[in-house]
Amino acid sequence: MRQDEVSTRIRAGLERDPRINLHQSSVRVSRIGGRILLTGEVPDVITKRLILSSVQLMIQDGMGCEDRLNVATIERGDLELNQLVASHLIDEPIFRDCTIAVHQNGLTTLLRRPSLDSGEAIEVSVSEGVIHLGGRVHSLAQARIAEVMCWWIPGVRRVDNRLEVTEFDIDSDGELTDVVRAVLEKDPLVRGSGLQAASAAGIVELRGCVASQEALQVALSDTWAVPGVWDVVNRVEVAA
Repeated sequence: MRQDEVSTRIRAGLERDPRINLHQSSVRVSRIGGRILLTGEVPDVITKRLILSSVQLMIQDGMGCEDRLNVATIERGDLELNQLVASHLIDEPIFRDCTIAVHQNGLTTLLRRPSLDSGEAIEVSVSEGVIHLGGRVHSLAQARIAEVMCWWIPGVRRVDNRLEVTEFDIDSDGELTDVVRAVLEKDPLVRGSGLQAASAAGIVELRGCVASQEALQVALSDTWAVPGVWDVVNRVEVAA
């Protein structure tokens, strides 16, 4: 199948997906060699993940998909975003053993180096609202939570997460469920709501009750923001 035919077929599939409203987005689908490239802008991280999930189901075996979709958000300077991301990571207890450094305008600033060097380090750089995470962390959970924390910052358009995991860590339903639960508990907008999460093959089911429609939207967005989540089944009730 020719490149333009593949792109056209995928675009048509996205237009048929009832979960996705392409009229609210400017999504471009192209084929470069053996992979599909997604570019453009979408309204939120949920739409971004939905599009990627839908495309993954449509592409042929052996064909990769690169997601460069940006999220529409407020404008914020790269320097400010860099400082905010680094500050959030420094304040998060699970990164207390990590060296934190930022790169900006050709300069590297070391913000924290623990007294006992664990070999873990997170390097942050920002370019036109895109957060680049590099370095090494101990666990897959840390890599996932670092990305979610970036998405919590208004002004972030995309997260390029290239964190390496230093120890062998099996990507399992249990691990993914633990991360989703941890993320929901860390977000002050849904913390304490008692939401329950379970996952199977990357599909996460949420149950419980929240106080408002806004809290529900936050919980859904938090769950979709976790790398490795391919679908979310919403069984959460909103209190009357």
